[in-house]
Amino acid sequence: MTADFKGPKRPRDPAQLAKLIVDIATGEVEDREPSAKEVRARKGGLKGGPARARALTPEQRSEIARTAAAARWGGRGLCAARQDLRRGSGQLQRPL
Repeated sequence: MTADFKGPKRPRDPAQLAKLIVDIATGEVEDREPSAKEVRARKGGLKGGPARARALTPEQRSEIARTAAAARWGGRGLCAARQDLRRGSGQLQRPL
């Protein structure tokens, strides 16, 4: 495999990893090289994030971050969750 393409992750479990290595060695599973299309897609994807960040104004980036935080925290934000902890006896009054 090329250095810039990671492909699917290998199993972390030693027994599963050993089985995968044996399967590759015996030819039951093919350890393939990425296609030209996959290599181009990855290269383009690596360029896309920084290019988008350069194109956005600070206000646009802030609005995107606000939207992401609202989606992550249900619109309440982290401060509301901390206030819930302070009000109770260490238990959350409402779920995060």
